[in-house]
Amino acid sequence: MHLEEAFDRIQEIVGEIENKQLPLHEIMKLHEEGQKLINHSEKLLTEARDRLKLTELEIDSEVNSSEAQPLNNDPDDSGEINLF
Repeated sequence: MHLEEAFDRIQEIVGEIENKQLPLHEIMKLHEEGQKLINHSEKLLTEARDRLKLTELEIDSEVNSSEAQPLNNDPDDSGEINLF
């Protein structure tokens, strides 16, 4: 289940509990479903956060390694400037 779907269902559950006179066993059933959805959502968010951190590290690593590279990779370039 996608995060958006889980959030939508959680909102439905809250609405059902708030707007209806439900027996206790129904409220408990809806609460358990909601808690499972919350746990699932937290897991998805944690995984997304971890992927973002990894992507940031990869980008930082690429930027740092490209900054360390010389601009001219010509092996014949001695660094001298010849005018003639």
